[in-house]
Amino acid sequence: MKIMICGKGGSGKSTVSVLLARALKYKGREVMVVDADESNYGLARLLGVSPPTMLMEHFGGKPGVREKLKTASSLNPVPLFSGPVTLSSLPAACVDKADGISFLAMGKIRDFGEGCACMVGVLTKKLLENLVLDKNQRVVVDTEAGVEHFGRGVEASSDVAVGVLDPTVESAALAFKMAQMAKKAGIAAGFILNKTSPSAEKIMEKHLGGIPLICRIPQLDSLFEASLEGKALTEYPPAVEDLCQWLENLSSKKA
Repeated sequence: MKIMICGKGGSGKSTVSVLLARALKYKGREVMVVDADESNYGLARLLGVSPPTMLMEHFGGKPGVREKLKTASSLNPVPLFSGPVTLSSLPAACVDKADGISFLAMGKIRDFGEGCACMVGVLTKKLLENLVLDKNQRVVVDTEAGVEHFGRGVEASSDVAVGVLDPTVESAALAFKMAQMAKKAGIAAGFILNKTSPSAEKIMEKHLGGIPLICRIPQLDSLFEASLEGKALTEYPPAVEDLCQWLENLSSKKA
């Protein structure tokens, strides 16, 4: 499965990406976490890996990716890749691993005036279009904040979008938009409530109307403090098991 982790800024997408990867690995899956957020630099730290060479840099940065796309033809429509891509065929310099979980970063905005993040989105889309997984492999993609990746059609090459909602009216409003866009993309969508409390759950459920929640991850001091201290997140709360099981059920239906 290719799993897109989506939501507004500050909802906890990166944290959930790591917690989910841990849970999937515990269940015996081969897991890769893909950092597709051009602005957030914290995912590698949360996973406990050393940031490897970014895939964008492997292809010569934005100019290199742009030039390769220009050479596309009917015989080779995606010149960035010579054919189907597997987890083992990715450039070794671009992949790091910690506790059995692989990590790949697409690209980052690093310099003033360097331009938009369009090429990061394009590269992510092309990778997912060509990425072939076996039945035991799971790829967790941490997306940038908002829904621009939906607008670029990145989700069309994935299997499911998981919306991470924090207890805010803005997250509830975004959930409806993400559900609508996932339906147009032809993929499943599910939502989790993160950093929540019993009182917040009741209010959010009213805002969400008929949108069901897969799980509710409470506000946990242990996660907050580990992140604040710059530590890797090595454990996951029991609520993540519900998300993991929901995804496994989807995978079984797909098979």
